[in-house]
Amino acid sequence: MKRRDHLTSRCSHVAPLVYTTALAMGASCLLGQAPSRDAGTDVACEFVDNVVYLPVTINGHGGLFMTLDTGTNPSAIDVAKAKMLGLPLSAPAGDAKGFGTGTVTTQRTTVDRLNVSGIEARQVEFDALDLSAKTAAAAKPIIGLVGYSFLGDRTIQIDYPHKRLRVYAQPPAAPPNAMVLPLELDHGVPVIDVELAGQKSHALVDTGGSYKLLVTPFEAKKLGLEKELIAAKPIGGSGYSGEQQVRLGTASRLTVGLRSR
Repeated sequence: MKRRDHLTSRCSHVAPLVYTTALAMGASCLLGQAPSRDAGTDVACEFVDNVVYLPVTINGHGGLFMTLDTGTNPSAIDVAKAKMLGLPLSAPAGDAKGFGTGTVTTQRTTVDRLNVSGIEARQVEFDALDLSAKTAAAAKPIIGLVGYSFLGDRTIQIDYPHKRLRVYAQPPAAPPNAMVLPLELDHGVPVIDVELAGQKSHALVDTGGSYKLLVTPFEAKKLGLEKELIAAKPIGGSGYSGEQQVRLGTASRLTVGLRSR
C-alpha cells in the first residue's frame, strides 16, 4: 500500500497538519471570504476517491483533465505535457518540496487561455515539473493540478455528499445552519485552527490529498501522540519528491470548529 501526496511549492513554512476535505464528506465545504449575492456556477467534474477531476482546455487544446488541489500554489502541469502543448518554459526556477525525501526541479510557464469546466481564465501561472508519479497514481489520466493561480480570486463550494462543485466569482452568504471557519492563507494555501487529541494546532486544507489527516512526526510528539505513533502501522509512501515512509494510525479525537471525529 502506498500513500501519495500533493505538492505545495514555494511555501516558506507549512502547517504541521494537513486536513483534507475527504474528512468532511458529510457536509459541503465552502472556501471563500465576504458574502455576496452571486448565485455561482455549477461546473462539470467527477469525484473519484474524494478527489475532484476537472475537464480543462489549454490554449484551445481540449480533452484534458486536472485535479482540484487547494494545497498547490500556483498550479502545476507535467513538464512533458507542457512541452507537447507548446507552452513556453522558463529556465529552472528552483526546487519545490513535496511529499517524499527529495526535491523536484520546477520551471515556470503561463497559460494564455485556461478553461476549467467552462470557466475561462487568462494568463494563468503554472509550475512545470515531473508529475509522472502523480499522474500514474491518478484514477483518470491527468496533466496537472488546478491550484491557487486559478482559485485565488474565486470561491469554491465542494458538495461531497452530492458530488457537486460550484464556483463563485464572489463568495455567497453562508446558509443559517452552516459552520463558518476562519482561515488564513499561507502563500495561497488555506490554513485553519483544529484540535487533535485535545491539543490545538493548525492544518492546511488540501483537496488533493487521498488521506484524511497527515501529521508530521514533530507535531505528533508535540501533541503527545508518541504512543499512537509507535502503534501506527508503517506503510510505503511516494510523491513528487520520491519515497517516504509514513505510519497509518488513529488519534482519539479531531475537532474542526464544532465538528469532531
